[in-house]
Amino acid sequence: MSSLKRLLVVHNLKTGQDIVHEFCETDFAFELVEGSPEPDTNGDLDIESKLFYRID
Repeated sequence: MSSLKRLLVVHNLKTGQDIVHEFCETDFAFELVEGSPEPDTNGDLDIESKLFYRID
């Protein structure tokens, strides 16, 4: 019997799906944001939260 894992799967409606992250016991949420992937001069990301989901 194989053990089940929590996986984050991203769906692209044109190209299919990709597993992008396997959650471990310490992970508890994921967030979808919009913004620049590059930090500003203070080391902060300029992002806006679009979706936040807690995993129980």
